[in-house]
Amino acid sequence: MSYWQIGIDEAGYGPILGPFVMSAVALQAAQPFAADAPWKMIFGVSDHRQPQNGAKRALTEHQWCVADSKQLHRGPRALARLEYHTLPILWPWLGSSRQCRTLLDRLSVTEIVGLRQPCYALGRLKLPLCHSPQLIVRRAERCRQSLEDAGLVLPKPLTFILLPEEINRIIAQMGTKSALPVLGWEQLMPAMLAATRTEVGTDAEGRWHPARSFESATDDSPQPTHVPITWELICDHLGGRTHYAAILPGVLNGWELQAYREGRTRCEYLLAPSNPPKSSHQARLRITVLPRAEKQAFVVALASMISKYIRELFMFHWNRYWQKQVPGLRPTAGYPADADRFLQDIATARARLGLADAVIRRCR
Repeated sequence: MSYWQIGIDEAGYGPILGPFVMSAVALQAAQPFAADAPWKMIFGVSDHRQPQNGAKRALTEHQWCVADSKQLHRGPRALARLEYHTLPILWPWLGSSRQCRTLLDRLSVTEIVGLRQPCYALGRLKLPLCHSPQLIVRRAERCRQSLEDAGLVLPKPLTFILLPEEINRIIAQMGTKSALPVLGWEQLMPAMLAATRTEVGTDAEGRWHPARSFESATDDSPQPTHVPITWELICDHLGGRTHYAAILPGVLNGWELQAYREGRTRCEYLLAPSNPPKSSHQARLRITVLPRAEKQAFVVALASMISKYIRELFMFHWNRYWQKQVPGLRPTAGYPADADRFLQDIATARARLGLADAVIRRCR
């Protein structure tokens, strides 16, 4: 069996300034594993949930924390801590220029509408922001080696990013903010399934190797020893929703809902391709939606970290841009409690620059 476990999580649903970001992360193994198993399988990884002897654990350069982004992005040097544990995973897709825009172009599943606005244009922002490139390179290699030693493969994460002007357009069209994470599902789920849709065969010595995609398989193609491919997708509840059977057919075109179970907290859905190739073993997709998924599933925690890190890159640039326009301006995280103060402080500069309210602030 070729087994893929995929986690999806978002950052920026509640704020009224800055982007909404949703990310998908996948791990592949030869056999299924429990959602929390990577915390035990991967050497040097921690989730900070079980401090040794009741004391806070200090993570060394050799250690890696994968946890709910809220655990990492808090207190002094919040961005530095988040970057320390998140950027090493993203480093292979950053490119030699180390420009943030290159990373966004490679990870984003759609065009980021509004990215040319100066307050959002990250083209010249180089990564890392808070650490030396040499440190992140060393940590990236350790993360890669730790995953390999655990028998896990991590392909390119994917992201879905909406800036305020596009968020406002979607809310005006759909009538509700809860449409944002559903759109994220619609973009990320098919994209990640397509990226990982590979049958796996074994060679003469029983070693696992990728064969070919479903689309390229034909009845008269040379056949390796095929095994079924299985996906398990885990995510938190979407804003304003507790049941998902009605929306999944629209999210996953080409997949058929075969069975589902919906409870007050946990929902499970089993799907299969509507028209699988005759030469292929039947693929299966199980979707599990549960509260606080980032505390129960490694892949969801990592998706949470990536979403938060990308959002914070935008907010770093946003605050720096406006501080150049308004000397002495206090930065903002974009949440309602502080956003009104920030918007008041930049009102004169915004009028001078001719930036419409819809470009700056979300309607909800």
